[in-house]
Amino acid sequence: MYHISVKKIKEKEHENNFIKAKINAKKLKKFPKKKSKRQKSAVLLVNIISGYNIVIEIHF
Repeated sequence: MYHISVKKIKEKEHENNFIKAKINAKKLKKFPKKKSKRQKSAVLLVNIISGYNIVIEIHF
């Protein structure tokens, strides 16, 4: 199950979110296959167009 939201953001925020996206993507790969209470949900930020931010929330 995933939720996608698109919102207009500032250029500075775009750069920060792009860095966060890389960090979150690395964290997602390290997640165990078994479900744990702490790691039930993760937020992955994906930046496609400059000035726009798409947030994909994944529920395990």
